[in-house]
Amino acid sequence: MNRKKAIYVGLVVAIAIIATIPASSMKMETLSDNPKKVMHLVMKDTVELEKMPMTFSPVTMTTDIPVITSDYDVQNPAITTDGAGNLLVVGEVTPSLLESDLGFRFSKDGGNTWYPEDGAFIWSVEETIETQPRIDYTGANDFQAYGTNLPDPSTTILHLFHFPNIADPEAVWGDDNGWTMWSLDLSGYYENYDGIDVAGYPYGEEIAPYPNFHGIIAATCIDSDTGLDTISLVYETEGTSVQLLYLPEVEGKMSGMTCDIDLSTGEYFEAWEWKNESGIINDGVYLDHCYLEPGNPDWWKGDWQSFVFEGAHNPDVKADGGNCYLVYEILDPTYGTTDIVCAYSHDNGETFKTSKITETPLENERFPSVTAVGKTVMCTYIKNGNLYASISEDGGITWEECEEPLNDESGSVVNADIANQYVTWTDNRSGSNAVYFDTIEVPMAILSIESISGGLGVKATVSNTGTATAENVPWSIDVTGGLVLVGKHAEGTISSLGAGESTTISDFLLGIGKVTVTVKAGGTSAQASGFLLGPLLLGLE
Repeated sequence: MNRKKAIYVGLVVAIAIIATIPASSMKMETLSDNPKKVMHLVMKDTVELEKMPMTFSPVTMTTDIPVITSDYDVQNPAITTDGAGNLLVVGEVTPSLLESDLGFRFSKDGGNTWYPEDGAFIWSVEETIETQPRIDYTGANDFQAYGTNLPDPSTTILHLFHFPNIADPEAVWGDDNGWTMWSLDLSGYYENYDGIDVAGYPYGEEIAPYPNFHGIIAATCIDSDTGLDTISLVYETEGTSVQLLYLPEVEGKMSGMTCDIDLSTGEYFEAWEWKNESGIINDGVYLDHCYLEPGNPDWWKGDWQSFVFEGAHNPDVKADGGNCYLVYEILDPTYGTTDIVCAYSHDNGETFKTSKITETPLENERFPSVTAVGKTVMCTYIKNGNLYASISEDGGITWEECEEPLNDESGSVVNADIANQYVTWTDNRSGSNAVYFDTIEVPMAILSIESISGGLGVKATVSNTGTATAENVPWSIDVTGGLVLVGKHAEGTISSLGAGESTTISDFLLGIGKVTVTVKAGGTSAQASGFLLGPLLLGLE
């Protein structure tokens, strides 16, 4: 497929890449089949963020399962984790049809205890309806999560959520005095948002395209200029500036955006449903991806690879460790029921193959959600009002369904979200919607960078806080700033790191000046700054 065109202050540059993949359940089309149809990604504008005034206070609620329940409906939850037992859950709190706020709770111990103990933090913005929240872990140690929600159609105000620490609502980063909501007025740009998602990523030009880049907020919506369906990409650059990208001059109906960034490779993936785009897709899911080149503001002008999955619906995507997993519903042509399929890539999105997660002729599996750590993949889906999980330990090639549903009360599940082994869902067992939580018992390696230290060169401690051995973990140390004569970049592979074990990686340095050290191991990263004096790295923090 062809992809991407940039308009930069009147300058037009066209970039295209064509890709085909062999897969029995996918119908592939390429630009060469119909050269008259060209898809472009265009920079819409650069705009400024504004910090939102709002209430941020506890609300009393009754809980029998430790997530979010209330006298009001609580629904459409999202969950994220840093992989070290810290969790953040958000859901819509809906007092009436004309009111909807966002409720948050967090855990420091893998979901055994939730805070605040007697309520939830509520973000309430006057005269707007907050729906469909999305949050994602960034991989950074001092700006841990990024989020958004579907814009209120009456205002077209996009909200950007900053979480310096997902388990500390008062942690400070830059102008964020604790958890902070920023607003972006998109009137005249986009309207009628249909789907939205967020992909978190570490900030800093050593890792990301811009200093204040925290990830990408992607959406399917209407282009206000043309009235046509489009996709919108929003990301922060420097200070309070934000750039807008979109897809102009395309046809058909777009919906159901999903996106993710592989924290270990910097590859950005996005997928959405697309109907009736002549020469490209009839009715299915379109996926493409591009590399987030560090320090390059024009990353989006790079090579995009594109894939079409005809007949697919309700997609969700996750990328980790050079692997990408796209799950979606597909209709059984014989029985007319829906099954769940996984399209998996083990080469950073170069090629995809597919496997059936479910295949039950007389039952419908709906609304898949996927998470992964390397080649351990988990997919949840709803069947007969119950929440089931299937697990793959070979990167999506084969799957095993858990025998029992995650919910104890049969037929009570409405929708769900998953992050690592942690699952949250909307449950209507009590007659109104509430947010519930559970864990999937599966062996999983979870890596963290415990510390970065100086002295003679630089050292970092990498720990495996999971329950399975991590194997062939790529690591890197990059030193930027100052005058670095030796040791700007070091890399290697941790061949094996058992559950509960730690190891040290290091780099010899020689130079002078203030420097920033960026350490990456698998899908996690950390940064520290200090002063390099010859071979000594001093004052690292």
